[in-house]
Amino acid sequence: MSHFEDGGLSFPLPRFLLEALAELKMAFTQMAPNLFRFFLASWVQAQEEGLEFGHRELKQLFAIKRNNGFPGTIILAPRSGRIIIEGIPNKDDQWRERFFVFKVNPASVGDFDFERIPREWSDDIEPFGPAPMTPELRGLMATLRRGSH
Repeated sequence: MSHFEDGGLSFPLPRFLLEALAELKMAFTQMAPNLFRFFLASWVQAQEEGLEFGHRELKQLFAIKRNNGFPGTIILAPRSGRIIIEGIPNKDDQWRERFFVFKVNPASVGDFDFERIPREWSDDIEPFGPAPMTPELRGLMATLRRGSH
């Protein structure tokens, strides 16, 4: 099983992930494992290709959705026709049983100000709006797909 399939966290947590959670106004514990997997895999692939991958690119490739299997948590789903990396599971059985806590300090979050991320779960997380296909998005997808094979 690959790191992306297993969804393992490493510390310190990636700054790009913490920045995205702050921008989404989403508590860390609201993030279902598939959100982390898709975001991490896409970000790593983009980095390997020398591309930027942040909140803007995330919103172009994925839809953010409420997790019906565990109310209050949030998942990512690739937008239709925009799957970049295959093999990342959409569902996790019993992920809550492996849930754990960690101390927020420089070893776990680096120099990121964790106070920017809400501690309480939010019901106000906005769905990503429409993301029309553009030549730039086509180029990003082609480059990311090329690197994932």
